[in-house]
Amino acid sequence: MMFYLSFCGNFLKWMCSRQLPPCSRYVRSLKLIGVNKYFGPYVMMIGKMIENMIYFVVLLLVVLMAFGVSRQSILFPNEDFHWRLLRHIFYQVAHHEDPS
Repeated sequence: MMFYLSFCGNFLKWMCSRQLPPCSRYVRSLKLIGVNKYFGPYVMMIGKMIENMIYFVVLLLVVLMAFGVSRQSILFPNEDFHWRLLRHIFYQVAHHEDPS
């Protein structure tokens, strides 16, 4: 149990130190471009389209997960739970291959 807690802590530390600064720089650059007379309206339109698209992506992920769980339970009914099972649920449905 302590291994999983330390792994999650290290992953969050890595995520905050490595992945968030480039994302914040990207958002900051979009705000700077948004002030531009020519590119500003386009940046605002793209932002609104991405905001509206998130609802469809979440719905797609829910449907994909439901299909993957049912497919995995039908194909492998006696399989015990392990964390790789989550990878199998998404990869085998989306890529039609064995991720092992």
